[in-house]
Amino acid sequence: MSYQISHSYQDDVLHITVSGILNNPDTLLVWHQVVEISHGHRPRAILLECSLNADRISMDHCFELIDRLPLLCRLLNCRIAIFGRKIEDETRDLLKFVETATRDRGAKVKLFGAIENARFWLKK
Repeated sequence: MSYQISHSYQDDVLHITVSGILNNPDTLLVWHQVVEISHGHRPRAILLECSLNADRISMDHCFELIDRLPLLCRLLNCRIAIFGRKIEDETRDLLKFVETATRDRGAKVKLFGAIENARFWLKK
């Protein structure tokens, strides 16, 4: 396994951090863990922080996010903020596409460049 997942829960916000190197076969495992952690806490909001050493995410990963984020939002009736550290421009563009597509599917998902802004949006 080339990635790590940690989490903390405070003020009804679940903060999940994924760090390390994420390869395509790992993405499904990551989502199983995120869903399992989320169901265990039943949060009102999730802050998904990505600190990954990767040049860009794949289109497969984008479509997986588009498929899974709205379902997670509906199941938990929550909003999800995505915050990435050191995101390359190309990856940021792909994540903006994910944000738009998931919001079109009714999910309350938003991409942030600053963690403080993500926390503020989640607590609204």
